[in-house]
Amino acid sequence: MVVGSDEDKRGELELSRMRNNFVITMCALVGVLATVGCAPVTPVTPHSLRAAKGSGLARVYAAPPTTVWNAVPTVLSDLKLKYIGEDTQAGYLLAESDLSAYGTGELVIVFLQAQEHTRNTRVEVIAKKVNPPGLFAPAERNWAVDILNQLDDRLKRSSGQ
Repeated sequence: MVVGSDEDKRGELELSRMRNNFVITMCALVGVLATVGCAPVTPVTPHSLRAAKGSGLARVYAAPPTTVWNAVPTVLSDLKLKYIGEDTQAGYLLAESDLSAYGTGELVIVFLQAQEHTRNTRVEVIAKKVNPPGLFAPAERNWAVDILNQLDDRLKRSSGQ
């Protein structure tokens, strides 16, 4: 009586190797995901945003700082950003996007700086996620571009251009 042919034994051996490779691959994947998920993350705070000044998206407007300063809260409100506060001495306003149940909102800082020897104002916007996005997080909104574009429109209307 023949229990199994050499061909059957080779097939079983190949199937066993495939299972082992699959298990090893899955263990490696789980390990990588666990490592990434447990990696230390520096939380985004208003202080860390202020320290990032100079790294955001900026535009210069042909308007005095007070005119631009007065337009920014309206722009933030139009974009459904929640106003947090401001520091006129340091020249910035803070806002945040709605924090969802998963804590994936963003903090936004808008810096305003008068340009020397002109009536122009430099505006810089930095937006950072409060928590890092999850594996299946939705696409991020580019708050800096949205804020600066709205500011473009608002200042053109107010200056009659």
